[in-house]
Amino acid sequence: MLRVRLVPWASPDARALRAAMYADVAERYPQGTAEVELRGGFAVLDAEAAEGIVAMLVAHDADPADDTPRAVGCAGLRSVTTPDPVHVEEVRKVFVRPAVRRRGAATAMLGALEVAAAGRGVQRLVLETGRRQPEALAVYRRLGYEEIEPWDGIEADQGSIHLGKDLCPREAVSTPAPRGGSIGAVEPEEGPCRPSC
Repeated sequence: MLRVRLVPWASPDARALRAAMYADVAERYPQGTAEVELRGGFAVLDAEAAEGIVAMLVAHDADPADDTPRAVGCAGLRSVTTPDPVHVEEVRKVFVRPAVRRRGAATAMLGALEVAAAGRGVQRLVLETGRRQPEALAVYRRLGYEEIEPWDGIEADQGSIHLGKDLCPREAVSTPAPRGGSIGAVEPEEGPCRPSC
């Protein structure tokens, strides 16, 4: 069964997944990655991305070869300031290893982020993704994220798509279960995590 855990940003599993995401994005956007490499590459980008993070999740499943847990995906939330009077957070660093895509990990992690955010009174989640990531766009749209104007000083470019989703704070957030099973538990590394909503 898939399990989603709340972990520190510096968790080795989370960092390894973000590094795998960096490599995946580098293949899709080589020109943008070249610019990042000139500034110091993954290490610099990862340190910058840590600013404002309020939650980091890692999804684990069992390795089919020997049933040991393996980290298969990550997702985070970052506090942002927008011109909107509502409480907004940004979905960041959503990544699922290619070998386990289409098995519900992204849906489970996004559902857990939505519940946790709503429990803190967040009213809207926003995110930025790229046009060369059709599988990510399909998941976001299936879960109710819609195109919005850029926020937080981000300039629109032809390669980016900005999406948002309104939440229902203090109420259960409805997210479809992944194919073939339940979402599983969301737990911090120290024990069970119970959202306050």
